[in-house]
Amino acid sequence: VSVKVEAEGADGLNELCFSVRVATPLGKMMKAWCDHHQVPADEAAFLLGEKVLKPEDTLESLSCGTDGVVFRA
Repeated sequence: VSVKVEAEGADGLNELCFSVRVATPLGKMMKAWCDHHQVPADEAAFLLGEKVLKPEDTLESLSCGTDGVVFRA
């Protein structure tokens, strides 16, 4: 499933896309995003709408479906 993480930064909106399997824990994507942006994982939060994601969440457990999914960081 194509997943996009959007983050508002000093230089405007930043988007980073990932390919994620529906049963893969999202912690893997969160770590990759943090590593890419050199942000400590304990200082980042990922949201789906108003829900704060946990590393053990999966697209399946969040009932996200298979269309493009957008998270906010």
